Amino acid sequence: MQLSHHFLGIVAFQLAAAIVPTKATTVTGAQSPPPSTSGNLLWYNDVSGDEWVSQGLPIGNGYQAAMVFSGVDSDRIQLNQDSLWTGGPFQNKSYTGNNADPSQKAMKAAGIASLRKKIWSKGQVPVEDATTLYGSFDNYGSYRYLTNLYINATNSSHEVSSYRRWLDLDTALAGSSYGMPDGSTVNKTSFCSYPDQVCVFNTMTTGSLNRVYTVGFSNDDSGPPPNMTCNGSNGMILRGKADDTATSMIFEGQLVVATQEGKVSCKNGVITVQGSKQFTAVVSSGTNFKQDNGNAAAKFSFKGPDPHGQVTKIIKKAAAKTFDSLLSTHVTDYKRLYNNFKLSWNAQIVERPTNLQVAKYRVDANNPYLEWLAFNYGRYLLIASSRPGSLPANLQGKWADGLSPPWSADYHLDINLQMNYWAAQTTGLSETALPMVEYLAKNYIPRGKQTADIHYSARGFIAHEENNIFGSTGPRSGGEYAIFPLGSTWMSMQAWDHFDYTQDTKWLQSQGWDILKESSLFWIDYLTLDKHTNDGLLVAAPCGSSEHGNVTFGCTEFQNVIWETFQNTRKAFQFAKDSNASFLTELESTINKTDKGLYVGSWGQLQEWKLDLDLPDDQHRHLSNLISLFPGYLVSSIEPKFKSAAEVSLIHRGPGIEDSDAGWEKVWRSGCWAALGNATQAKYELQLTIQRDFTENLFDNYTSTIFQIDANLGYPAAVMQMLFQDPDTVVGGRESALFKLLPAWPSAWSTQGGGVSGLRGRGGYRLSFEWNDKNAIKSLHIEADKAPADRQIEIVVDSWIGGRPKIVSSDGEKLALSISGSTVSFIARSQKSYTIE
Repeated sequence: MQLSHHFLGIVAFQLAAAIVPTKATTVTGAQSPPPSTSGNLLWYNDVSGDEWVSQGLPIGNGYQAAMVFSGVDSDRIQLNQDSLWTGGPFQNKSYTGNNADPSQKAMKAAGIASLRKKIWSKGQVPVEDATTLYGSFDNYGSYRYLTNLYINATNSSHEVSSYRRWLDLDTALAGSSYGMPDGSTVNKTSFCSYPDQVCVFNTMTTGSLNRVYTVGFSNDDSGPPPNMTCNGSNGMILRGKADDTATSMIFEGQLVVATQEGKVSCKNGVITVQGSKQFTAVVSSGTNFKQDNGNAAAKFSFKGPDPHGQVTKIIKKAAAKTFDSLLSTHVTDYKRLYNNFKLSWNAQIVERPTNLQVAKYRVDANNPYLEWLAFNYGRYLLIASSRPGSLPANLQGKWADGLSPPWSADYHLDINLQMNYWAAQTTGLSETALPMVEYLAKNYIPRGKQTADIHYSARGFIAHEENNIFGSTGPRSGGEYAIFPLGSTWMSMQAWDHFDYTQDTKWLQSQGWDILKESSLFWIDYLTLDKHTNDGLLVAAPCGSSEHGNVTFGCTEFQNVIWETFQNTRKAFQFAKDSNASFLTELESTINKTDKGLYVGSWGQLQEWKLDLDLPDDQHRHLSNLISLFPGYLVSSIEPKFKSAAEVSLIHRGPGIEDSDAGWEKVWRSGCWAALGNATQAKYELQLTIQRDFTENLFDNYTSTIFQIDANLGYPAAVMQMLFQDPDTVVGGRESALFKLLPAWPSAWSTQGGGVSGLRGRGGYRLSFEWNDKNAIKSLHIEADKAPADRQIEIVVDSWIGGRPKIVSSDGEKLALSISGSTVSFIARSQKSYTIE
C-alpha cells in the first residue's frame, strides 16, 4: 500500500468542521491476550474509557507522543509535540528566564551578605526572610497538547466480539482487534516512528467493503482555535498558536490518509474513506521553537523558522513509503535499542487483562509478572519520550492533555528530572540520556551563566528547581522552592555518569566538560567558610533543603552533591583536553576544604542539615539527606561508616505514604534500601508503588487526576540497584572497578533463577550473568568493549554454583583469578571479554 497514492498538493484553506466520536457499541471482550511469546505487553478486553490518566495507551518517538484511546466506532488519539509550549520569549521577547535585571546585581550580593550574617548568628532563618533570593515567574508558560485525532466508523455494527486492545513492549506497537457479526475482523495498529518522525495509525478489515470512516483533527478546548484545512483529497493541515499572544509559538500538524482501493475525499476539514479494507493515517508535526537559539547571540529567542517547510518535508517522505515499510523501519529501530538489555526472573505470564491484574494487586501484592512488566514498561516509556535530537522527558514524559497540565508538565530539578534518567545507563539506553545532557548544555548554560552572575556574583552556571524549555534558570517568585540553586549541579552528576558508562571522550570534550566545569566554577565562587561553627570548612550558605525547612547553611544534599560534582570534574579533567591547569589547582584546593555534609544527629540519624534539626516523626517525601546513599556514592562507596545512620533516617522517613504518597518517593526509598542491601524493604517499596500509585495503564498517578512519569522511569533504576551496584570507587583510594552482583535481590524473584544480559557497568564494561533459585551465580560474562585501558575488576558475589570459580578469556587464555572472601578480582584487558563460572 503506497501512502503516496492519493497525496496531492495544498489547496485553499477552508474552515474545518469539528470531528467528534460516534455512538458506542456493545462489546464482548476476548478471554485471552493477543499472541505474544514473551508476554511483554499490556492488554485489555474492553474499549478505552475517557480517563486520560489511566485508560489511554502511550506511544511516542521522542518528538511526538500520542495517547491511544481505542474503541470500535471511534478511536481518539490525543497528540503531543515535545516543543509546544506557551510563554517564554514567544509571549514576551524581553523574557529573562526568571533572572533579575543586571542592575540588581549589587543589591542581590548585599542581600546574600545580610542573609549570611543572620544565619551565622542564628543558624537558620524563616524562608520569608530570604526574599532577596527570589526571582520572577512571569511568562513561565506551560507544555500543552497539540490536538486530538479522531478515526470514526460511521456505519459500523453496534455489536462486536472478541475485543482486545494492547500495547506491545517488544515492538512499541499499540493495537486493537475485534470481530463483526458478519464474521469479518477489524485490526488496528498504531506507532510513532523515530526514524521517519511520524505517528502512524493503520486500520485493516476483512470481509465486506461497506464501512465508511472519517478521519480528522479536533481541538475541543478554550485555547485559540487552530485552522484545520484540507490539503488535497486525502490530506489535512492543522495550524495554530500556542496561546493568544500575537507572537506566540506557531505549531503545525499535517495528516495524510492513504488507501490501496476505494475513495478518499476531504471536505470541511474531515477526510472520508469509503470502500477500502485498509487505510493508513500518518501525522507529522512541529513548531517554530529552536533549541540552538537559546543563547545571547540569538537574543535568547529560541525561535526558529516556520514549521511548515519541515513538517511538509517529513510527511512527504513518509507518505512515499508503504505501511509495511514504515512499520518495519520503526520496529527495527526500536528493537535495536530496547533489545540492548534483557532481564528475566520467575515472572510466569498471567493471562489476565492488565487492569484486572492491577486491581487484584492492590489487595494482594503477589504478582512477579506485573512487577517485571512495570520494569520493562519504564524502559519502553523512556525510549518513547527521549531520543537524540528531542527535548528530554518532562514531568509527564511527553504525554499531556489540555492547555495547562499540572506543574506545567515542566522540568523539576530537585528529584524528578534526575529520576527520569537513573536507569538509562545501566539498562543499555545511554543514547536516551543525550536529550537530557543536551538540554543542560543548550537550555541552561547560556542563561544559567547570567543567573550565576546576577543573583550570586559567581562564575559558572546554575539553574534552580523549576524549569521550562526557555532557559528559566533563575529562582522562582518565592517560598521554599526558590532557595534551590542546586538543580543543575545535581543534573551534572548524570552528565558524569554518561561519560563514565560510555567512555565517549568526543562527547565529553564537546559538551560534557562544559557542564561539569561550569557547575564546579559556580560553587568554587559561592561556597563560603562556615562562620557559625567556625570549623574551617566551606559550606553553601544560604541554602534550603528540597521543599523542606528553613533557610540555613551546609544543607546535607548541597554538600553531598557539590563534593561529588567536584570529584567528577576532577576525574573528567584528564579526558577533557583542557589546558587550564590553574582551574584544576583551584578545584583541588576547594575540594580539600569542602564540607562533605555527613553528620550523625542526636537520635542516630544522618542529618538533613549541618545543624541537628531533624525530627524523628518527620516523614517528608524528599530524602535529601540520603542522596549520598542513592543515587550518589559518597556514603555507599566512600564513607560506608555512615550507612547505619542513613538506615536510621530511612526508617524514620517512613515508606513514602504519609506526606504526598507519590510514586517517586517510594521508588527513591526502594533504591536506598537496595543500597543498604535490604532486599525485603526494597521490594516492599516497589510493591507499594504499584499498589498505591500505578493505574490500569500502569501510569504513575500523583493523585487520581495527575500523571507524573518519574516513578515509571525510576522503577527500573530501583530494580537495577537490587540486581547490580557499581559505586564509583576511584575517589575511594583505589582505581579498580567494583561490581556487586545481586546485592539486594529478593528471593521471591528467584524461585526459578534468572538472568540478565547487556547490563552496562562504569568504566565501559558490558555484563551478562545468570543465577539459580538460591541467588548463586551460574556464570558471568564481562566485555571490556568500551574500556579505554586495562583495569582491575573486583566482583562481589555471595556464592557461586560449584564453589570456587574459574575464569577464561575470549581467546581461550586461562587467567589467574584472585579470590578473597566474597570478592574475586582480575585484570581486564581493553577490548577483551571474559567468562567466570
